[in-house]
Amino acid sequence: MSVTGTAPTTPCTYYYQIYPNTNTALANVVAESNYSNDYTGPWGTLTVSNPAPTCSLSANPSTLSPNQSTTLTWSSTNTTATTGSGFSTGGAPSGSTSVTPGTLPTSYGLSCTGPAGTANATPVTIGNSCAAGTLAMTMTTASTLVPVGTNVTFNWSASNVQGSSCTVTGSDGYNQTIPTNACAVPAGQNTVAVAHQTTYTITCDGTSKSVTVNVPPGFQEF
Repeated sequence: MSVTGTAPTTPCTYYYQIYPNTNTALANVVAESNYSNDYTGPWGTLTVSNPAPTCSLSANPSTLSPNQSTTLTWSSTNTTATTGSGFSTGGAPSGSTSVTPGTLPTSYGLSCTGPAGTANATPVTIGNSCAAGTLAMTMTTASTLVPVGTNVTFNWSASNVQGSSCTVTGSDGYNQTIPTNACAVPAGQNTVAVAHQTTYTITCDGTSKSVTVNVPPGFQEF
């Protein structure tokens, strides 16, 4: 015997009993509490469970140069709350947000919680679009030997930088942190009156390049 009907949707375990009814062409479903019926057949059970949550996360674009932003988009089903790893969803079941990674590469994750449990989205990793191993830096000056008090201009630049910034330091106390833009540090300079030997250094991705300006010793006649 088989019967066709609409299954309940509220999560629960339902008990049912099917018995022949000679007065109709269809079988009737008798409530478990109705023990006055004459049919003594077995009781059946139907368990309705909450559907499992689903969770997804994507990024566009998925590769960046330092200090750029990407858009994270997430969605879920059968959830009551979502939680981002490395970013905030505000608990919303779906949405998008812009993020600027502090370092590259970096990964973001998402978990989605519903009545039937928690699901985790496949993490997304934001890659670095700057080519690895091709860092180029310059630190130059017009002359490396000048009389004391001469104005000297130190010039620097860098390309294919993977980090978010470079630093330029001088033995005279000069210190500047320069954010990268499109994998590069734009050309810069600083002019100083050299009183003694002075070295300027640019450092990017843990690698440094320097130039030193020397001042010849002075002689005093007696």
